[in-house]
Amino acid sequence: MTELAYETREDGVVYELGCGVRVKVQSKSPSRVRVTMQHEEVFIPPETGDLGTSAFRSKLVGLARERFGHVPGLADDLDLIAVGCEAHLKEREDDASREDEETNAPEFVGTPYRIAGGGFVRLRNTREGEIPQRLTNFVARVEEEVVKDDGAEVKRAYRVEGETRDRKLPTTEVPAARFGGMNWVPEAWGLAATMSAGQGVKDFVREAIELRSRGAATKHLYAHTGFRELPGGDRVFLHAAGAVGAEGVEVELEPGLERYTLPTVGASTDLAAAVRQSLKLFEIAPARVMAPLLGAMYLAPLSGIVVPDFVLWLWAATGSFKSTISALLLSHFGDFSETTLPLSFESTSNALERALFLLKDVPAVVDDWRPAVSRVDASEMDRKAQRLLRGVGNRQGRGRMTSDITLRHSYPPRGLLIVTAEALPEGPAFESAASRALSVNFSREDINLALLSDLQRHKGALSQAMAGYIGFVASRFDKFSGDLPTRRGKLREEVRAELASVTPGRRTPRPRSSWA
Repeated sequence: MTELAYETREDGVVYELGCGVRVKVQSKSPSRVRVTMQHEEVFIPPETGDLGTSAFRSKLVGLARERFGHVPGLADDLDLIAVGCEAHLKEREDDASREDEETNAPEFVGTPYRIAGGGFVRLRNTREGEIPQRLTNFVARVEEEVVKDDGAEVKRAYRVEGETRDRKLPTTEVPAARFGGMNWVPEAWGLAATMSAGQGVKDFVREAIELRSRGAATKHLYAHTGFRELPGGDRVFLHAAGAVGAEGVEVELEPGLERYTLPTVGASTDLAAAVRQSLKLFEIAPARVMAPLLGAMYLAPLSGIVVPDFVLWLWAATGSFKSTISALLLSHFGDFSETTLPLSFESTSNALERALFLLKDVPAVVDDWRPAVSRVDASEMDRKAQRLLRGVGNRQGRGRMTSDITLRHSYPPRGLLIVTAEALPEGPAFESAASRALSVNFSREDINLALLSDLQRHKGALSQAMAGYIGFVASRFDKFSGDLPTRRGKLREEVRAELASVTPGRRTPRPRSSWA
């Protein structure tokens, strides 16, 4: 059988016939091809059909006769093309695949995507063959998929890195729910990163980034503090720097909460000395002040077992060092000072609610409640205080609904709350809420300033004592979960009976019975 001269190209197979006609064959489907013929400067537009049928070949011969005139031997040559084109098209596909593997980015092999000129390109099939369509002036990939667990819901986000031809773009974190819309590109990279106009371009860019991101690492992060059972069954205590009880646990707290960090307790740690340093806090002020405050520090890690459904309301006049003492107490759980307390009444109610949910099994200090000068400020301050008191007392978050009328996750407080204030809340609106507060009052004269200063200089020992205590609680967590609620109930009844005998007929305030 006579062999035809042919050449495999990117857009098909071209046959050079002896009669001077060039025939290009492109695959359309397993049984149909697109055929284009040229003689000198005359082209016949592509015709699509089954080259294996005599009817289609006869149609091509007829079109050639109309446009080119008499072409001797064309019918026989088309018969030969029909016999060999399947193998030749397969050869062309193999050549294209080989070239794709050699020249294309590894992630794009076997796809229509390429990287050219510093951006993404997509090969688009046209009547003339595959034409590169520019999509972007940048390339990007997901370097890491981040799974964040805050104890109520698990959210995914992608950390995306990108670059243009002449510069690297800043790494950005994109929530998984927003990634597909691609509107994050101008938000993160501004005018430095552009996408071409056109229908479907955003989808093509998304697909190109996803293809290029295959094999991206997945990082699991916890976004709250406190006790947590890991997937393997181990119980650990989470803090901003990791976890007490396990290595390799990653925690990423929201901005402002990063100071909640605990040290690693090793064989060389003198825990006894650290505990003695912690107990020295009893001597800063009278027992009526320091006993509930220091006790609160060691109660907080037990919040999941013995629920602290009350607020410690620490109130004193301005200049009485209430914020300083609160920060020193909080240093059992990190590095705090009166200027770095993470929460205050300047925060919004929603921000406070969210923070108290994330601060699980640790004390949280909301600083500086004070009677406001203006009526508007007073109303806002009182509203926040009432919401805190009721939320902690009821251990409930505020109910909300989404735009599609489904319930959102609520954020109940999960730790122990201390409020610093200049006065007690007053008025009819606080009558019920105030029963959820344990009032602790002192004056500047009650404070041992020399000891306070000394303890501030050596406050690093406090977090060592707490880390050792938390390890102790963790090792007996199941036993405490069974014993402590029962013991608390008995003590509560004893306190209620004692208080009832002193003030017969009056309701026992919740904080006093709860503190028992």
